[in-house]
Amino acid sequence: MTPKSPDSLLRLAHKMNVVRERSNFPDPVIAHNAVYAGERDHDLVKFAWETLAPEWRVPAEGFEFWESYGNVILLFSFHTGRSRAMRPDGTVVWTLEPKGRFGWERWREHLYSVDVEGGIALADPATGQIVGRSALVPRPNEVLSTICEDVALVQDEHGDPFRAYDLRREKLLWERNLLADMKAKYNARDDVPFPLIKSSGPGLFVCRRGKGLYGFTLDDGQLRWGLDVVARTINTYESRIYVWGATSDVRADRFLCLDAATGALIYEVPVKARGPRPGAMSERHIAYAERSGSLVLFRLSDGALVWSYQHKQWLGGPVIAANRLFVGAEDGNLLVFEGDI
Repeated sequence: MTPKSPDSLLRLAHKMNVVRERSNFPDPVIAHNAVYAGERDHDLVKFAWETLAPEWRVPAEGFEFWESYGNVILLFSFHTGRSRAMRPDGTVVWTLEPKGRFGWERWREHLYSVDVEGGIALADPATGQIVGRSALVPRPNEVLSTICEDVALVQDEHGDPFRAYDLRREKLLWERNLLADMKAKYNARDDVPFPLIKSSGPGLFVCRRGKGLYGFTLDDGQLRWGLDVVARTINTYESRIYVWGATSDVRADRFLCLDAATGALIYEVPVKARGPRPGAMSERHIAYAERSGSLVLFRLSDGALVWSYQHKQWLGGPVIAANRLFVGAEDGNLLVFEGDI
């Protein structure tokens, strides 16, 4: 069956100039019945949800929209590592200097410092004030890789070992050399000092390292499964992992769906484009955009390609909300599709 084009299934709702010249477009943020988009070296713009008309425009000052929290929009500067909060009317509430070397991330109701120098600092996103620190005592050269559920995975900045620390119970759970485990069981190779690690379901996490993808249990760090796949992007939903990547036996890229607990392949479909941005998910679909300007929508249940769209310029990461898909383009336009997404 030939997939439908988005123009037959959806309508290209708007094409709006957001920045003044060609640029790398960060992902939009959907919050407070509005769309926030822009570019860190130009302007930040708020659009009304219904009409998509601009409501205000302010200089970015090196920041880009990050995500929403409560009554504020959080912003981040990749140039300085600073974080900022803005009200829906465009007023800046606070600006938070980076902690250590790596700035801030979100964990539940807090911002946390990615660096663990002096312990993991916690800040209130509503006020920007430091409200506490974890009891974790860092070792020299340790950095925080990520937080999965309530467990902080801390690693030596030159590689392994990893330590897992329960932030709620303030308890060290385990210490393991994850790479050694992967090498022993799957002959894994390591070509990155900081592997991509993501939560993949209750009590589970997945690690992209070298040319493989590996699943672990969170409470003890035990290696559950390994797969020979170069995962370019990883998305998780309920008990499944969705991967855009290449396998050793088929060098062309594939869209893969895996069981998070076992790594078993549920389905795979071939894809033509390479180098996509992280996918955007709804309850039924996942969308990918990539540098050639290709935008594709897959059905989660079986991996079927629902539609594809080709833009003339490089595309940023897509965002899906309320049957609309938003994606920024290198030509400074925000493309908005709506329909069954």
